[in-house]
Amino acid sequence: MQNKKKILIFLIPSLLFNYFTLTILDNDSNLSTFSTLIIFLFNILNLIFAYIFSYFELKKSLIIFFIITISIIFIDTFTLMLQKKKSIQVYDRELGWLLNNNINIETYGNSKHKKKYKINFYTSSIKGFREYDDDRNYNKNILVIGDSFTAGPFASNDEMYYSYIKEELEKEGYFYNWYVAGGGGYGTLQQYLLIKKHFNQIKPDIIIHQFCENDFENNSLEIEKNSILNNQYFFRPYILNNKIVYDESYKGMFYKILYNNSFLFKKIEQLITNYRYKINEGYYNKNNYEKNFKESIQITSKIFRLIKNIVGDKILYISVNCSSKNKEKFYAWENILKDNKIINLSQASLLIEDKAKLGEDIFFFDGGHLNNYGNKIFGKKIGIDLIKILKNE
Repeated sequence: MQNKKKILIFLIPSLLFNYFTLTILDNDSNLSTFSTLIIFLFNILNLIFAYIFSYFELKKSLIIFFIITISIIFIDTFTLMLQKKKSIQVYDRELGWLLNNNINIETYGNSKHKKKYKINFYTSSIKGFREYDDDRNYNKNILVIGDSFTAGPFASNDEMYYSYIKEELEKEGYFYNWYVAGGGGYGTLQQYLLIKKHFNQIKPDIIIHQFCENDFENNSLEIEKNSILNNQYFFRPYILNNKIVYDESYKGMFYKILYNNSFLFKKIEQLITNYRYKINEGYYNKNNYEKNFKESIQITSKIFRLIKNIVGDKILYISVNCSSKNKEKFYAWENILKDNKIINLSQASLLIEDKAKLGEDIFFFDGGHLNNYGNKIFGKKIGIDLIKILKNE
């Protein structure tokens, strides 16, 4: 009987927490996944502690509770610290996240047709850059910037599309110092901020800006806010009323603290995101997406204009698209380039689309990123088309 009373006493925090959550926080009966996760973990831990502590005196129970809690926090935080040293991307206050420096990973990838191939992924000594030419052996510079299509570990550095562009250019006697920047999941605003930060130091003669169709969603605060990608929304910068803004809610602040410091929270959040992706059949709320898509095009155009203002008219500013499957998005991107007087090299993505229709094995197993062979096709085509422009220039 005494044990049951002690269990009840130690369950009081959960009872109060649940009551507070369901009455005040959940006034619209629509708890987010993040909130549900926190409540679930709290209740499970509280139940375990209540059961254990029912066999000890109150003083001993509190001591045990303190020791267990501190031990869990220490192990959890220390595990994440070790992981961060090997993480491809790390937290950044301004951009949300950055490509980590001095990463060198040798692994194997599988193509969509289940063909295994070797990947040697490495990054430069400068955060945010996969390649950064410190030697400067030549008088001219090329800056390539993009998202996971450029900065992700889906092919070796020397088999990425930009390496084949370099190969084609050098065949024709065009030699440049190469700088390759970006990050997985990046939107156009993050690319703008990265260009702005390093522009005066690199002084590029050519910028190759790699775009992907999901960048429209990434650039929209409203679409991202209603997506399942909490680990991007709460960190990413957005343009709102011509100002760069971030989510500054208490919920967002609490989320970022946990995500940046808890290995357990990060892993559980990833599992829930993957589950919700299957249930939703995508990352975004369809109704919200349709309502805000046109505005996302305007926002994207505005960010391209910001980049164009930095670049000016003397630098060759080129954009390539990683995909041409969604024609509405593809044509919207082409119109943005036209409006902002940016050179459009869209033939490479159209070639990739043709190769995919023929059933060629050009994709990583996720079906979205290019494998080593796909990067070769994509890069060589861009290189050939770029040479034509340089010869006309």
